[in-house]
Amino acid sequence: MRTSHMRNLILTLVIAAFGVVGSAHAGIITVFNNFGPGNAYDPSQGRPIGTGVDDVFAVPFTPGVNSSLSSLLLPLTGEAAPVQTSGNIFVSVLKDDGSNLPCCTVLETFIVDSTTLSTFGGPPVTLASVVKPFLSSGTQYWVEVGPTPSNGGVYATWNWPSPHVVGPEWSSMNGISNGVTTEFQAALQVNGTVPEPKTLALFTFGAIALAFFSPRLRRRKG
Repeated sequence: MRTSHMRNLILTLVIAAFGVVGSAHAGIITVFNNFGPGNAYDPSQGRPIGTGVDDVFAVPFTPGVNSSLSSLLLPLTGEAAPVQTSGNIFVSVLKDDGSNLPCCTVLETFIVDSTTLSTFGGPPVTLASVVKPFLSSGTQYWVEVGPTPSNGGVYATWNWPSPHVVGPEWSSMNGISNGVTTEFQAALQVNGTVPEPKTLALFTFGAIALAFFSPRLRRRKG
């Protein structure tokens, strides 16, 4: 009787553990951030994005812990008319294949309408992840920004942080790669989600208990 009661109690805890894991709120962490204090950036200078200039531009980041992508924060400034053309800008997160280039696995792509961008000093653009791809600790990733292929030309700026930060970057012009160089980096913040410690502990307990009792229950039924 006592054994049966203990078994039922532990199985109840197992179910509760997996239920909490499914509904618990994950903690938000900053995976990468080169903005200035208070997410400050230079609204007047940065990397041009569009046909005829640096078509595509990318900044690398390497997570220090395992996480799932939560959101990106980056300052994209539109150009005032009549220079501005209507069209979209893509922002892609890519996994480095070991070549130190933004290639070849695209984890998620966001589309930004260039006509909605502030022309000077607006708030950074926040892009919330839908796919929530896994970001592995110690693996290099890239955030790549450029005009969508269907556009005749999009003119915008991916602004530098304030103060400016020097680091690796990659760019291409008219489809020709400029390779990786050390220049002023465009401002970027990458946020991730990780399970809270209590959730991890409860999940671990539930998994161990389930693994322990499942064979015993099967033997008794047999």
